[in-house]
Amino acid sequence: MSEQSRSQSPLPTMRGSLLESSLPDVMRQIYTERRTGELLLINDVTRRRVFFETGHAIFASSNRKGDRLGEFMLRRGQISQTTFDLATSSLTRGRRFGRMLVEMGIINEEQLAKAVQEQILSIIYSLFEWTTGEFEFVDRTATNVPADLRLKLSMADIILEGVRCIRDFAVVRRGLGDLNRLIAPATDPLLRLQRASLKPHEQELLKLITEPTDLLSALVFSQQPAAVSIRALYGLVSAGFFSYLPPPAVSQDTGFMTLNVMEEEAEPAPNLALNVTKELSASSDLGEETLRREIEEIRARIESDDPFTVLGVSHGTALEGLRNAYYELSRRFHPDRFRQASKEMRQEVEQVFRHLTDAYHRARAGMQRTDGVISSISGMAAGAIDMGAGQVMEPQVDEAQKRLQAEAEQAYNTGLHHLVTNRYHEAAEALSKAARLDPQNAKYHASLALALSKNAQRSKEAEQHFLQAIELDPNNAQHYALLGSLYTRLGLPRRAESVYRQALKLDPQNAVATKGLTAQRIDDGLLTRLFTRK
Repeated sequence: MSEQSRSQSPLPTMRGSLLESSLPDVMRQIYTERRTGELLLINDVTRRRVFFETGHAIFASSNRKGDRLGEFMLRRGQISQTTFDLATSSLTRGRRFGRMLVEMGIINEEQLAKAVQEQILSIIYSLFEWTTGEFEFVDRTATNVPADLRLKLSMADIILEGVRCIRDFAVVRRGLGDLNRLIAPATDPLLRLQRASLKPHEQELLKLITEPTDLLSALVFSQQPAAVSIRALYGLVSAGFFSYLPPPAVSQDTGFMTLNVMEEEAEPAPNLALNVTKELSASSDLGEETLRREIEEIRARIESDDPFTVLGVSHGTALEGLRNAYYELSRRFHPDRFRQASKEMRQEVEQVFRHLTDAYHRARAGMQRTDGVISSISGMAAGAIDMGAGQVMEPQVDEAQKRLQAEAEQAYNTGLHHLVTNRYHEAAEALSKAARLDPQNAKYHASLALALSKNAQRSKEAEQHFLQAIELDPNNAQHYALLGSLYTRLGLPRRAESVYRQALKLDPQNAVATKGLTAQRIDDGLLTRLFTRK
C-alpha cells in the first residue's frame, strides 16, 4: 500500500496484547502509518504512555513513582537525597520538579533538558522488556507536548537503542524467532532510508545482507559473536531496515522451492552507499531558505498529473532508472531529514514524500501495462512464426541445449581436474561456468561449492551452492554430508550435526557424515573423491 493511500484510508484500530504483538512491531507500525496520538501500555498496575507525532515518539509518562524525574535523578546520582527532599518539600501544585531545581540553582537549563530527555527515554526503553501486558493507540490531532520536552531522536534510533537496552537476552532471542526465516532489505524508502546512528556491527549486517537470506546464514557469516549478531538483527528487523519474507513454496510445475513474495516485496532496491539518511540540522550548510527552494521545485513538478514528470524521468526510462530516480528523491525528501525544521516545513515534506511514492507506483503500473501489451504482441508473433515453420524450430532448440550441456560438462571435468590438483581458484572458475551453463545440474553446484569452501572469504557462496544442490537433488546424501563438512570447518557443530544426520538417513554408510558425527578429521581427498570416483 502506498503512503498516500495509507494516509487517505481510515487508520485501523490499534489495540492488543504484547504476547501477540511486540512493542517494536507496534512502534514500527505507528511510524509507517505516520500516526499522531498516544500509545497506552498496561502491565498489572503499571501504566505508561508514549506520545507520537507523525510517527515519531516525542514524550513518555508513567504512573510509577520511581519513573518521576526526581526519583530518576536521585537513582542515577545526579542529585543528593538532601537536594531531593528539599526540592520536593518546596513543590506547590502545578510546579515541576525540574523547574524547582533550576530555580534553586542546583542545575541549569541545559542540564534540566538533558535530564528530562534521559528520563523520557528511560521510560520508553524499559517497555522493550515487557513481554506481557495490553496496549492501545489513541489517535489525536495534536499531542500538545511542550517544545522543550520533546525527544529529538528518530524512531529508528529509539527502537535500535531500546533493543540494545534489553537486559534479558531471552526476550531478544524470542523476539527474533525462527532462525530459518528469510529476511531481506526493506524496499519501502520510508523504512530503508530512516535516520539512524548504527553501531559498526549493525552496519556490517546491512552490507552483508543484500538479498533474501535466512537468519541462521546471516549469523554464520557475521564476524561478531552470535549473541551480538542476534541482538543486532533483532534491532534492524524491529526498526524496519530488514523485513521478513514468507517461507518458500514448492512449485507445482517444477517441484523446486521458490520465494512466495508479492511482486512489490520482491522488487530490489537500488544499491545505496548507506541505507540510512542524514538529518539536517541548524548547523547544516543547507539553510531553511535553500530547503524551501528545493521543496518548491519538487512541488511544481507534483502539480503535474504525469508521474514520470514528478519523478524527473522520461517515459522511455527503464524500470531500474525509474526506481533509482524514486529512491534518490525519497532520500532527498525523507521526513527524517527534516526533523529539526519548522512544523510547517515538516508537514510540506510529509506531503511531498507521499506524492513521490504515489507517482512511483503509478508510473510503475503504467510500465507493467505497456509491457503486458508488448508481451502479448510478441507472443502472437512467436506463435505465427511457429505455425509457419511447423516443427523446424524444436530440433534447433534441442540442438542448442545439447551444445550448452556438452560445454557445461567439459567445464565440469576441467574444474574437477583443478580440484584434484588443489588449484581451487581455477576449479571455482571452471565449475562456476558449468553451473551457469546448466543451472539445473546438482553436481555442478555441489562441486563448485566444494571449490569455493577452500576460500574462507567465499564460505557464504559455498553454502548457497550446497543448498542449491540439495534443492535440485534432495535425496543425495553426499550433498548433505558436504554441507556438514563446511559447517564443521566454520565451527558450527550444531548445524553440522543436523545435516550429517540427514545424510545418514539417506545413506547410513556415508563416510563423510560418519566421520563428521564422530568428530574424526575429514581429509580433503575424501571430499574430492566423492566427485571423481566412477
